[in-house]
Amino acid sequence: MAKTTAGVIDPTVTVTLTANQIKALKGTPIELVPAPGAGYYINFLSATFTLDFGTTPYSGTGNQFVFAPALNDGEAGSQCPDSILAQSANCVGQAWGTTYFGAHGLLASIENQALIFTQNGADEYADGDGELTVVCQYTVVQI
Repeated sequence: MAKTTAGVIDPTVTVTLTANQIKALKGTPIELVPAPGAGYYINFLSATFTLDFGTTPYSGTGNQFVFAPALNDGEAGSQCPDSILAQSANCVGQAWGTTYFGAHGLLASIENQALIFTQNGADEYADGDGELTVVCQYTVVQI
C-alpha cells in the first residue's frame, strides 16, 4: 500500500473501502501502512474521508474511527467521529492525529507496528452500501 523510493516511505496512502469492508471494520481492521521495521514507528498525522454515497446510509454509527498501531488493536489511537457514514449524500470529513497512544506509548506497543484503521463501537455497522475513501498522511519515525 505505501510507496517506497530508495527506502523512504511515502507519507500518504489512499485506501477505498467497499461496503462489505466498512460493515466488518470492527472485526477486520484495515491495514493502512505496513510495519516499518525494527527501530521505527508510524506517526499518524491526518486523514481525509470521502463518502461515495450509495442508496442507503449506514446504521450503527455514533462511534469513533480509530487510527492505531496494530498491536493495540484499536484500543488506543487517534479517534474521530464516524458520523460521515450516517449521511445520505456524498460528503467529505477530516481527522487529525491528536490523542495517539496515550498510556500505550511504550516502545514495545508502537515499534514496528502497522497502522490500522478500525472503529470502536460495540457492534459492526449495518445497512449502508456506499464506499469510503481514506487518504492518510503519516511519518515514519526512527526510535
